[in-house]
Amino acid sequence: SVAKKYIALEEVFFFFQAEDGIRDAQESRGLGDVYKRQEYVMLVVRDYNKIIDSMDDSDSLLFDQHLQNTDKELSAGLARLKWSTKYVLEDFVRQCRASCADLYRMLQMYKNNKLKIQQKCKQIAQINFIKLDKKRVYIVQDFEDEQAKNRASIGKYLEEIFKSINHVLNETYEIFYFQKQDIQRQWFLEVAYIDDEIEKALKKAVRTSLQELKKIVVGDSKTNPTAIFQLTVKLKEVELGFEPTREYLLSMLSQTIAAINEIISYLPRMEKLM
Repeated sequence: SVAKKYIALEEVFFFFQAEDGIRDAQESRGLGDVYKRQEYVMLVVRDYNKIIDSMDDSDSLLFDQHLQNTDKELSAGLARLKWSTKYVLEDFVRQCRASCADLYRMLQMYKNNKLKIQQKCKQIAQINFIKLDKKRVYIVQDFEDEQAKNRASIGKYLEEIFKSINHVLNETYEIFYFQKQDIQRQWFLEVAYIDDEIEKALKKAVRTSLQELKKIVVGDSKTNPTAIFQLTVKLKEVELGFEPTREYLLSMLSQTIAAINEIISYLPRMEKLM
């Protein structure tokens, strides 16, 4: 895992003690002023450490360059500035806190956008690709028409979801667009992971839909099969037959499943839309 790097409180306190001459035999400028300046810089320390606490390993890799830029700004003040002038310190603190606030805002936007995409994946997983009214006995043509209508509606729904995910990804990518090559690679690994999560959600939706259909048609340990198709008895030469035939119904269900797979096959991967 990526080690977290905090600004240590001891480093700040030692710096101020050394800078203000507390370790010197000469008279101090006053502990009140020293502590007040410590409090100023502790605001920066807390802002910075809040960013680090908010990052997991993946975040640390993606935001590495942003974090390095913030580190440079903080280090410049801690290494070179003189603190005898109040306004120098206040200006340093203001600039550093603004830099930390910008980075924290980007980090939170990234995390919030990840949550939005996760929610979209949950919506995909809950799609029912086969629409059935358990209390209704279907004429075959009515069943086929209803499934075609349901698939058309689902296709539009998925199109809207994919547009929304793509919009969120493009908005997020603006954070990393001008970053170095390592960050770009890490970003597209994130996009590939999202593609995998979308694929898992789609497979779950199809699997659940087919399991529900099987449960209705075949039944299970808790429920009996449900008659969903209206059959007509016809005399064929010297024997009775049913229409539609079993073979026809199996063929129709196979075509329904193929039509569902066709919807999914047309859905683009996010990495190709970036």
